[in-house]
Order: sequence, then structure tokens, then C-alpha cells
Amino acid sequence: MLTLTLLRHASAEHGRSDHTRKLTNIGMTEARSIGTSLAGHISPTLIEASDATRTVTTAQLVAEAAGWQVSLELKAMLYGAASWDVIALAATTSTEHKSILVVGHQPTMSQTVYELTGDRLAVPPATGIVIDLHLGAWGDLTTGCGSVRTALSANVGA
Repeated sequence: MLTLTLLRHASAEHGRSDHTRKLTNIGMTEARSIGTSLAGHISPTLIEASDATRTVTTAQLVAEAAGWQVSLELKAMLYGAASWDVIALAATTSTEHKSILVVGHQPTMSQTVYELTGDRLAVPPATGIVIDLHLGAWGDLTTGCGSVRTALSANVGA
């Protein structure tokens, strides 16, 4: 079985170019919190993230908080991606990886969850959806091939 975890970036500031928005202080706390929570559920060997500033920072803080020594690949195509773009990207993953984490944006993350599982879930900032994929190879990804194992959100006060 393969595991795909979809993570929406943590809370970001407003008022600048969308691609360069940084995490707020609460967003940095959220990223560390969700990293700690995810560490109890997954051990990805690859993280793929949108190249937007807020997703890169989220991915780095999550990996650090989780204690993962893992490759982070920045994917420009994840910025503004549709759900099928995320699925197509995951489908190209090497068979050496049994668990990957994709850090991206809304509404793409919730739409991807729906396409893979049929579940409609809210995905606020710093929320990770762990999906068990009922297949043996990433290249076999298709609609409805997974089930949500757990949905986790950052546990921080506003």
C-alpha cells in the first residue's frame, strides 16, 4: 500500500504578490504543530511542494518539527494546479517511495482528496489529509483508489 499525504500550507500574510506571501507568526507555529502531529502518522521519504514562499516554508518547518531527513522537491506546477495535476505528479513518483507528502494550496488539496477518495473535506490552513492508496504502484493512481486514514489540523490558539 502507498500513502499520499496532502497538506495545505499554513496561514500566510496578505497584501503582497500571492506567490511571495510569507507565513505569519501564527502560520509558523501552525506548521510546526502539524509537523509534530503528522510525525505520529506518516514517514514520508519525499516531500513535493509548490514553489510559492508560504508552501516552501511550511514544508521546511513541518519536516523539521517531524524530525524527517527527507528530500524536498519544489514543483512550480503545484502553484495554481488542478487536482488532476497533483494526481499526475504523484503518478510519476519512483517506486522507491512508499509515502509522500505534497504541500500545496486550496482549493486543490480538497479537490484532490475528493478525486482520490470521494470524501468532501474542509482543508483549512495547516491541515494534512493522510490517504491510503489501495494500489501497488504510483502509476496506477485513479479516481476513487484511496481512503482517508486521518485528517489532522494544527493545534494552535488564534
